[in-house]
Amino acid sequence: MAQVIGVRFREVGKVYYFDPLDNKFEKGDHVIVETVRGMECGEVALENSEVSDEEIVKPLKSVVRRATDADLKIVEENRKKEQENYTEKTVIITTLQKQMIAKPGSIFKILPIFTIEDIMITT
Repeated sequence: MAQVIGVRFREVGKVYYFDPLDNKFEKGDHVIVETVRGMECGEVALENSEVSDEEIVKPLKSVVRRATDADLKIVEENRKKEQENYTEKTVIITTLQKQMIAKPGSIFKILPIFTIEDIMITT
């Protein structure tokens, strides 16, 4: 058995286990953790609890620290930028698609590609 907390990075996203390092976290707390994508801010979805070793994806990474107000402000700014970028890319793609439809027989096809900036936190 291992002591873990469950962290979610999106409102309806998957819950990932992290080692709380003897800290007590409550549901709704925000923490900074290291993931394969770098440092990220997530919300505690599962308070400190014991889970069997079979349920853990090894190696179990640890919580780096509690999120500060500055971290939460950066996350909010990044989410706003993400939405703005998504809207801007959608307008560009729609415009290009209309141009392609207006030119029948064109050999080019537009494939919509969306890029969303990762929400990264630096320590």
